[in-house]
Amino acid sequence: MSLDWRERLETELREAGEGTIPDPADWVMDLDVEGRVALEVAVRDEATRLPTPLDERAFQPERRYLERVAGWCDWLGGGGSQRLEAAERVVWLRGGTPLPYLRVLAEVGDLIHALRLAEAFLERARPGDPQATEVRDFIRAEDVVPEGFDDAIRAALPDPDAVEAVLAETEPDDVVRLLWRMTTLAKESGLEGDELFAVATLGGASPQTLAMVENGEVSAGAVEAAAARFAGTRAEGLWYGLAARAACLAGDHLGTLRLLRVAVAKADPGLPPEMDLAFVWEHAGEELRTMLVQQQLAPPEAMR
Repeated sequence: MSLDWRERLETELREAGEGTIPDPADWVMDLDVEGRVALEVAVRDEATRLPTPLDERAFQPERRYLERVAGWCDWLGGGGSQRLEAAERVVWLRGGTPLPYLRVLAEVGDLIHALRLAEAFLERARPGDPQATEVRDFIRAEDVVPEGFDDAIRAALPDPDAVEAVLAETEPDDVVRLLWRMTTLAKESGLEGDELFAVATLGGASPQTLAMVENGEVSAGAVEAAAARFAGTRAEGLWYGLAARAACLAGDHLGTLRLLRVAVAKADPGLPPEMDLAFVWEHAGEELRTMLVQQQLAPPEAMR
């Protein structure tokens, strides 16, 4: 059995101690079963030699590196991916590049999550950020779309029904991922406000569409139209609550009250409308607050 992995482990563990946490994915994946088993033993031995921090939340680069190695061994050995995902996520959140975490998500079968995180990262990346270039390359490599899909979506925009017809022709397993891509194409085509919201919510709400409403970029009518597509589902009440938020921000008091009443009436027991009531109360003026109390649509603490 080759001892190369022992040298790699020692070298990279030293690099971690100097502040750079290496990505062991490539060489760990090249090991055979016997090599991985021996590596797991070596990782446990190295971990026991590390000092135990007084605060378990303390960040130890060497321990983080060993967790990466152990996570890959678990995953490649047929175990779950939780340890690997957690290790890569911590390294990223502690200042590393997002690319290894995105690759891990794709490797373990969570490509949709990886692509969404990648898009979200790019939305917040600073101009000229070299990590953004890596993430764009990742998206281009992983986000394989059906031939002609982009052109068909561009031709269908901004009509939500036409866009939905294009999506209906795709494989069911690809729809969620293609919905995300469709939204990106809609933005690139210049859609905004109600038109963008109408197509971006074909598959449901997202943090981005929620932000559009809360930033006052969408009319209550557009949100109510989206709610109609989800009639009879557990989320129906949430859509009407979102529409009430939009009406409140637009200064439509009667519309706010009407939509909140619908939201309360259609709320699923497991999805109560408290967040919508709180949002409207927080953004309401004195006149609307009085009306909310009278209609018993204020947050519980305001009703006391």
